Amino acid sequence: MTLDGGGELALFDRTSAATGLPKDFAQLLQLHPRDSWQGHHNFSELTRFWLDRHESFRQVFTELNKLSEAYLSAPSDSFAQKTVRYTSFLLQQLEGHHQIEDQHYFPQISVLDSRAEKGFAMLDSDHDALHHLIEGTVPVTNDALTAIQNGVDARGAVEVLRKHQLNFQSQLLRHLSDEEELVVPVILEHGFVG
Repeated sequence: MTLDGGGELALFDRTSAATGLPKDFAQLLQLHPRDSWQGHHNFSELTRFWLDRHESFRQVFTELNKLSEAYLSAPSDSFAQKTVRYTSFLLQQLEGHHQIEDQHYFPQISVLDSRAEKGFAMLDSDHDALHHLIEGTVPVTNDALTAIQNGVDARGAVEVLRKHQLNFQSQLLRHLSDEEELVVPVILEHGFVG
């Protein structure tokens, strides 16, 4: 069971296995299943806001996928502008979101319940893996945009971008789901006002 570079807890391996949150970390989730969260007395506006931020990241990837798929079917003049807008939003907001989690919220929440301690270490490792995906997004996006700007057939570059987006999305969705299923049950169990 490792966190750095491989093993069942590494983000890529959890994504590939599609098994969800490792069972060792799901004890509190069993006490507080997802469908009970919003009705719980410790479900706060801060928790709702945090979950809404996660949902916005999911929605941005949906839009990016639509744009790339549409371009590959029928190149469009609006692809570049919309891709820049959505990608810039995603990368900036995701980096800021992770910094706030790592520096403020997670250090406070992780000490509330020892059952979640290893889970928070896993989330920290996830953030490192996602940072590499964030950094890798810039060059593949720029390659596609440059090809379009130069007036060449950019479908090959857009296909590379689309594959990167799908890989990034897959790992981010696994992380968001696992993060929610670790963090929210701790908040519900112990309360947290931030």
